[in-house]
Amino acid sequence: MTTITNQSNTHLTTQLDKVTSSQQKISSGFKINAAKDDAAGLQLSNRLLSQLNNLDNQARNTNDVISYYQVAQSGFSGLTEVAGRINELSIAAGNGSLDAAGRAAIAQEISGLGEQISLISAQTTFGGQPIFSSDSQLVGNLGFDPSAQNFTNSDLSTVSGAQSVIMQSEQYLTNLNSASATVGALQQQQLSDLSVQSSQKIANSTSLSAIKDTDFAAQISEYLKNKMQVEAAISLKAQANLTSDVVKHLL
Repeated sequence: MTTITNQSNTHLTTQLDKVTSSQQKISSGFKINAAKDDAAGLQLSNRLLSQLNNLDNQARNTNDVISYYQVAQSGFSGLTEVAGRINELSIAAGNGSLDAAGRAAIAQEISGLGEQISLISAQTTFGGQPIFSSDSQLVGNLGFDPSAQNFTNSDLSTVSGAQSVIMQSEQYLTNLNSASATVGALQQQQLSDLSVQSSQKIANSTSLSAIKDTDFAAQISEYLKNKMQVEAAISLKAQANLTSDVVKHLL
């Protein structure tokens, strides 16, 4: 009789453990909550989770770089518009039919546009740091500093002076367009890298989910089965205890 009781207790404990395990998997949403559930699966899921964290960090860094290039492109756009206007004015000043007053008026407008170049360069910043400055990393890589161009003291008093400003503004426009194209290519590379990182993250997330996430339909079915077996084991234990009491009474 003692053997039967011990077997009943062991069976009941086993079934209770299974019910507890099922409850934990359902409530947490994970079928692996500890090494005892699946030691190899837990190690693999931890590695995948670490890789996902690394990919998240890489994506944040890549997005920062993309944002940096976007700000730079915005600055190039503003500078190109100003440089284009300076080029138009200097071409007009090169017209030999203009009198001194007309040239002076154009020179004054170009000087104001030169100040806009300085203002745009100073306001094109990322993280509080100017992008267009002699000591910025981008300017160092491009070998061209958009803020260094000076049109504020352009001499348009003569046709030859106007021709000099024309060549100066055309070269500035060429440099701006070249720098903008380079930054655009760099930005596109970062976008490509971000796409690869996103694909890797999706693949790793899918693998992690397959390894660790609970199959709710299967787990609920397992929980109900185990619960029924616990109830049956409790009933058998009660019957065994009752039988034991009867035997003791008869003895």
